[in-house]
Formats: sequence, C-alpha cells, structure tokens
Amino acid sequence: MNSLSRARCHARRGMALCQLGMIQQGIGELKAAVALQPNDDKLRMDLEKVCNLVETSVDGDELE
Repeated sequence: MNSLSRARCHARRGMALCQLGMIQQGIGELKAAVALQPNDDKLRMDLEKVCNLVETSVDGDELE
C-alpha cells in the first residue's frame, strides 16, 4: 500500500515538473513511479508520452 502512495506522489510531482518545463526532473520522478509500480499501464504511458515529447522537441533549450 505504501508503494502505491509513493508511486502516486512521484507521478504527480513528475507531471507537475513537466508542466513547469522541468522535463528532465519530471522524467526522473515518473521513472521512480514506474519502478515502484511496474505493472501500472497509466504510469508507463505517461512516462512514454513525456519521453516522446523530449525526442520530438525541436528546441533543446526548453529541456534544461
């Protein structure tokens, strides 16, 4: 139960960081959430979506 709560916390923090433009930190938080709940499809999809945004980003300055 505790790992589920921790995963949710990491996921929320990760998405918030991404929305603030702190993509690399957000990815780290999302990876931590997936590590705690590896079978959670939504977490894995959120991480994949953010990683795809990084790959398709034209302006690398946004990522720092």
